[in-house]
Amino acid sequence: MVSPETDESTSSLPEVPLEYAGGSGAIMQTGQRIGTAVGIAIITTAVFSTLAKAARSTVMIVGFSLIALVVLLALLVAIKDLRDRK
Repeated sequence: MVSPETDESTSSLPEVPLEYAGGSGAIMQTGQRIGTAVGIAIITTAVFSTLAKAARSTVMIVGFSLIALVVLLALLVAIKDLRDRK
């Protein structure tokens, strides 16, 4: 068991009352897993559809560019969230 002081859901959901922390953490984790699955599906679809039409080097560029775009979007959302909390 993880202590509440080091629990990830406590640090990511500080406004949630303790009695709702378990459910809130579960919802947050479910959203993360759905987002991961959708992201992998979109990137995989783009890579394989490009593979049918282009050279392997182009496919690598498309795949890694999409991954970089997703990481950049996640960074922008994190920065906005950090600024909104201040």
